[in-house]
Amino acid sequence: MRGLGLLDGPYGPDLVTLTIGGNDVMAEDMAPGQFEERLRRVLASLPGSALVSTIPSFGIMPQESRAQDMSDRIAAAVADSDAHLVDLRSLTQEYSLPTLHLRLPRGGLLPPEFGGLRQVGSALRRRVGDVST
Repeated sequence: MRGLGLLDGPYGPDLVTLTIGGNDVMAEDMAPGQFEERLRRVLASLPGSALVSTIPSFGIMPQESRAQDMSDRIAAAVADSDAHLVDLRSLTQEYSLPTLHLRLPRGGLLPPEFGGLRQVGSALRRRVGDVST
């Protein structure tokens, strides 16, 4: 936000969403503790109304347990901040692997193409409603 000139300028964002960690799950050189430390620094710079999502399920991939661990760290860091959690992980666990990758309209959730992005957008919209009421 600082690089965009949004911290001290006359304008501020109406909504900040942060989806983080999916690529870090795949990066073996990113220790979960290091990820959490960096995440906490990012959260400290976000407005309190920010929406932060957990990492989608990796299904049967070997990185699934790492994705769960890092999602748990996201949830803990968000709980210690003023941000609000969006549980994309549970959303993706509701779908079977073929549904995630083959049956969602125009593409799957991992990576999020049109159909998957629609699911992510719906989860964010529901969370905005929860926070604003």
